[in-house]
Amino acid sequence: MARLNLPPLNEIIPPLICGTATFNNQYNTDVSALPTDQIIHRALEAGVKAFDTSPYYGPSEELLGTSPIFFPCDLPFYYNF
Repeated sequence: MARLNLPPLNEIIPPLICGTATFNNQYNTDVSALPTDQIIHRALEAGVKAFDTSPYYGPSEELLGTSPIFFPCDLPFYYNF
């Protein structure tokens, strides 16, 4: 199998990533009451360029993906399938 000629990960992945594991029911009894938009907004203001999410984080992907902060968006989106 041919190897792809990709740059090192430190040139692709930003140095600061906001984890969204706490956007779930394991840490909060009511995730709809979380100030997710404010958290995302503050993270972006602080220079965060990536958000770590997973289906194992409960509704974190939905909360992050439906935040009006990203629409319209000129930020690049990277998906891991």
